[in-house]
Amino acid sequence: MEGVLSQVTGFAIWGSLGATVVLGAFLLVQALVDPARRRKFALLSAAMWFLAAVDFLRSLGHLGPASYEQLRLLWAGAYAGAVLHLFGHPARLSLAAALGLPALGFGVFYGYRTDIATSVTYPIMYGVAAVVHAVQYRRGGASPPPSLPPAPPPRASCAPCTSARSRSGTPRS
Repeated sequence: MEGVLSQVTGFAIWGSLGATVVLGAFLLVQALVDPARRRKFALLSAAMWFLAAVDFLRSLGHLGPASYEQLRLLWAGAYAGAVLHLFGHPARLSLAAALGLPALGFGVFYGYRTDIATSVTYPIMYGVAAVVHAVQYRRGGASPPPSLPPAPPPRASCAPCTSARSRSGTPRS
């Protein structure tokens, strides 16, 4: 475990930290200016600030790779649960995501392989967020701020294709 996860560069951690702080700050502002959804935005902001704290502690060397991954598993549940809650889904569903994703991640971490726990959990977490956004879009309702991407997994999966296409010189159609 230590060998694989210790290879994560400081640049990657600082990049994650920077993006998380920006999103956490934006959500905190939303919580302050949107009285109707104040608690919902505050909950999602708290999840983002939790991740920022975890990344910051890791960058300073205060968290080992195993502790870092375990805390990120907790964040996955907090993020998915907070997104479900923000969009008005039942509290039981939000709680199921908040508890179920870390449970899955810890099951993989302790029962199978420590180095793939977040690789199993994160696609499900982002899938939940993407489905929640798609359902909201289909309903025709206003969505939360544009800082919450509507479908991060498809965009992320297109990046290698775009990169390969740009290297090949094939024009985009």
